[in-house]
Amino acid sequence: MASSPAIRLGVDIGGTFTDVALEVGDRRYTAKGLTTARAPEAGVLAIVRAIIGEAGVKPGDVQLIIHGTTLATNALIERKGAKTALLTTEGFRDVVEIRHENRFEQYDVNIDLPPPLVPRRLRLPIRERIDAQGNVLQGHVVAMDAKDCVVHSETRLTAVVGVTDLVVVSTNDAVMVVPRSRSQEVKELVAKLKSTNRPEATVHKRMHRPWGYYESIDMGDRFQVKRIVVTPGGLLSLQKHRHRSEHWIVVRGTAEVTINENVRAVHENESVYIPIGSVHRLANQGRIPLELIEVQTGSYLGEDDIVRLEDVYSRA
Repeated sequence: MASSPAIRLGVDIGGTFTDVALEVGDRRYTAKGLTTARAPEAGVLAIVRAIIGEAGVKPGDVQLIIHGTTLATNALIERKGAKTALLTTEGFRDVVEIRHENRFEQYDVNIDLPPPLVPRRLRLPIRERIDAQGNVLQGHVVAMDAKDCVVHSETRLTAVVGVTDLVVVSTNDAVMVVPRSRSQEVKELVAKLKSTNRPEATVHKRMHRPWGYYESIDMGDRFQVKRIVVTPGGLLSLQKHRHRSEHWIVVRGTAEVTINENVRAVHENESVYIPIGSVHRLANQGRIPLELIEVQTGSYLGEDDIVRLEDVYSRA
């Protein structure tokens, strides 16, 4: 019994035309059509239907499909592709612009080269380093006899020894260790933390606000210590608290402090006391970030104990 002939299909999508070749045993069929730029597959399918009809074979008989296209190359040459950003290790963002020693004109030092495909503002550096063992290290990290690990540490020293293919993330809130093959399960981990009402799932040590940020330094049953940084021109809401008083100690810059009807400047190494129920506001009218230490004392210290009377950022 004679074996069926080998059936192979080749497709080449060009900028103007799409070419299709069908090989059935020793016979070859070819067809050409216009490229449908917005949906290249539509033009391909139309030509393929026509050519397999001419050859008298069924789509399921095709044993091999080889596909090539110059659409991507044309998009690069014509610069008509999607807006693209480039993530690169810090210190290497300009490599694509520096290029290398080969030039179009070897001895023309004033040559006008085409601009890079990704402009500098979209080349985004990442603060990390990759060692000889393939470990991606960021922050205060030491790796010994480790291989293919990702280790990130925000503040504290984090060390790994004799491990492989791990993701280790150390922040002010928590430490997570997970095999790289299971790193996609972080979403389920966060859901579990939320289901057990763990504050780390929703509240972070550093919380960013339109005026700057604050971060919790220490907390007890009836006190909390925060570091507050207000950007130049930043203005907190006019507010009051029902369950806590506050002490503000300025460590950098000058604070404009409103307490009820009184407005005063508080300079470095000076402090001010905000009694429970007082209407107050903090502002930075200076040119450098304002940094202060806030000590809260009271029966309840939650962030929902804020009654906003006026807010330039339109928060409730």
